[in-house]
Amino acid sequence: MILILDQEKNVVRSVSVESPQGMVFYNDTHTEKVVDFDSTFEFDVPIDDSDDSKYFQAGNYVLLQDLDDDSILFKMTEPQDVRDDSSSTPYKHIFAENVFIYDLNNVIVRDRTFTDTTIEPVLNYILAGSGWAVDDVENVGLVDGVEFSGYTTAQEALHQVCEAFDCEVKFYVKTYQGRIVDYRCKVAAEFGENEGVRIENGTGIKGITRKQVITDVKTALIPLGATQDDGNPLTISSVNNGLDYVFDDDANDLYNPSGNGYLMTVATNEKITNANALKDWGKAELKKINSPKYQYEVDVLMLEQVYGFEAHRIRKGSHVRVVDHEMNPPVTVDARVIELNISYSDMAKSTCVIGDFIEVNSATPAIINQLRQNQQVATDAKKTAVIAGGDAAEASQKADAASQDATDAKQKADNAKQSADQAQETANQANNAANQANTAAQNALTSANGKNKNYYGIMVPVDPQEGDRWFKSVNGEEVQTFIYSSESWTPIKLSPENLGTIYAEDGVIGSLDAGKIIAASLAVISANLGDVTAGSINFGNGTFKVDTEGNLTAKNANLTNGTFSTDYTIPVIGGNPPIYATGSMGVGSGGINATDTFTQGGKNYTREIALDGNGLIISIREGNNPATSITLDAVNSGLYFSSKASGISFAGSGTSNGTNIDTYGNVVAQSNALTWNVRDADGTSALTVPMSSRHAQYGYILTPRHIKAGNMVLSKDHSISSLDGQTIYFNSTPGGARVDIACKSLSQSSLLSMKENLTTIDLDEALQAILDTDIRQYNFKGEKNTHTTFIIDDVNEEKEYHVDPHFLSETGDGRDDGSIIGYLMLSIKKLKQEIDELKAKIE
Repeated sequence: MILILDQEKNVVRSVSVESPQGMVFYNDTHTEKVVDFDSTFEFDVPIDDSDDSKYFQAGNYVLLQDLDDDSILFKMTEPQDVRDDSSSTPYKHIFAENVFIYDLNNVIVRDRTFTDTTIEPVLNYILAGSGWAVDDVENVGLVDGVEFSGYTTAQEALHQVCEAFDCEVKFYVKTYQGRIVDYRCKVAAEFGENEGVRIENGTGIKGITRKQVITDVKTALIPLGATQDDGNPLTISSVNNGLDYVFDDDANDLYNPSGNGYLMTVATNEKITNANALKDWGKAELKKINSPKYQYEVDVLMLEQVYGFEAHRIRKGSHVRVVDHEMNPPVTVDARVIELNISYSDMAKSTCVIGDFIEVNSATPAIINQLRQNQQVATDAKKTAVIAGGDAAEASQKADAASQDATDAKQKADNAKQSADQAQETANQANNAANQANTAAQNALTSANGKNKNYYGIMVPVDPQEGDRWFKSVNGEEVQTFIYSSESWTPIKLSPENLGTIYAEDGVIGSLDAGKIIAASLAVISANLGDVTAGSINFGNGTFKVDTEGNLTAKNANLTNGTFSTDYTIPVIGGNPPIYATGSMGVGSGGINATDTFTQGGKNYTREIALDGNGLIISIREGNNPATSITLDAVNSGLYFSSKASGISFAGSGTSNGTNIDTYGNVVAQSNALTWNVRDADGTSALTVPMSSRHAQYGYILTPRHIKAGNMVLSKDHSISSLDGQTIYFNSTPGGARVDIACKSLSQSSLLSMKENLTTIDLDEALQAILDTDIRQYNFKGEKNTHTTFIIDDVNEEKEYHVDPHFLSETGDGRDDGSIIGYLMLSIKKLKQEIDELKAKIE
């Protein structure tokens, strides 16, 4: 299931793979790449008559859980309405990219240089302002320096940092009750594990291409070292008979037979300051490029969701081994998953791209098969010798040696740590040793009567005699016993009816179903036993043991559909005497539970601990009162504290003795607390709240930063800013009535640089606008002070009071005092003009 979020990141729709009544998605691909952290998700949804399609628009978001249960948030950037041959009805194709890419491409990183630094402060710097924070950082070492210049984007800076520290990052979000509560980034030297996954022809390989590339072969190399005092790089001429290059004549004869000179290249290492060291480095570098390289393209099936292939777990960055013996020569390479393409609607369509190939020498399949056969022969010989007992001890030792030889040879071939010739020779030695051991064991198998023999193996014995016994291996583990009677092999079955009780000083039995066994030493390959009386029972060299005192030792034990419990008594409060708690602990039903009780001061206390797949709960309660508890629940509530009595206390130091959170959720400072501080990743104080009258600035909230609320910013630089350029209001409540502003003086900007479309106003029109405007004296409701201005009639449909529109603010509900003053000045000019004209007439 995926969740659709609107532009405010509220969940508005859920879309699943299969929903009889709801909307479904299909043709989906979640792509994650190692190289450039590219992370995208695209899918199709049908277009129907409902309003659901409105949720799939640019700017909305998609939230999904990846294969590791991390929540990944994507931003829809390219929704498309499509009608084509693949569907009888139109559908939407949604392309979305990981929201961190969008966010970081819209953050600018200012110039700064870090020296001798770890990655965490550098990441904190470039992620500042993006809303993302560093969460889990693996140690990826120190670098000498990281420099940001040219006002790069945070996305470009992230690539620069990961290249400098040779590491990888993953961005994900945390959610709580359906809402995104945190944006996090984790860092690792390399994501993906080497879990021994093999991708073979017939099991995981959809297609494979191998290309031999000769264009990059070089047969000579000029190594250059650190820059010298004269400004030129260090060369090897002084230690290489005047030549400034190293060469490989054999490689040149193979790959440049008809050419003149060598296939030449240059390599530089600024860290090398010694000519001999530079020469050695040059030779090593030449070995890397003096022969053709193979390039591989492998299309891989994701089989983890297929029954029986759960261990075939592949993630971005995983290391896998690719084996294809049908290619000639066979392909055996180690590689890394560099691109993962997951289809949540149809996991069978999920694929991955692998790269960073490292070729592994491999013995041929024929040798491996021979080694396996040799190991089986040696194992059979060993079992035969064990069953024979007595005189077969020597044969058993030889079989042990042969089995070890065969195992060593097989391991060498499987691990590709020696050449095929060496593996073949070792296999021959193991085969000879196994055959010798088998012969010795068979010679020792003559029965006590001197006539009959015991046979061991898969094949039916040849030329048996009446009374001979054949121990047949079944599935390589169990042993079934036959006796040759009346010219046929008849199974031997021992049961309680014909055995009763078996007494033995020493015994080796193939298959046994008996009522009771009493033995000092007994080896049974397969047994169904009623009562067993023994000095001690030991399975697997001490991995599971019960001694004569009844003590059980289990180095690796599984409880299947059962429980385990134990009682205990432990001290909980020191003293003389100490106070002890008694209780029991149980393991079962998918969890661990412990409950105990103790008494202190005449009061009874109960403690409980529960650990299961959902999380951890620790609680303590007095009598029947509500418990104080700590709950860690990764599925539902996260980390939850519950203190019903006195709240939660965080202990401090002698100078600041901590903080309390009371039962109402209030945060209360302790008596010695002077200030509360919020500091950023660099240790700089971002917010300070004086908590005591002892502080000089008690009563203030202090910050060296700007304070932003929506589009409003209260700046530390003596300014109040409206980020969207809209009008700033002073109201009694948000959206309520406006209030008076008192100040010493008021300055309005009238700079020419801020103005455009300058025109002149006719003096007659200005005077007429003043004369036509109704002026009244009034007081605001609930106030006594009177005012004299024009009236903006927002009550009557037919306006009773006229005001020239040039005197109104842009919103129409306020005065534009600047325009009023301008019109009054023009009116004065007009009146002055008329007065001058009258004076002239009188004179």
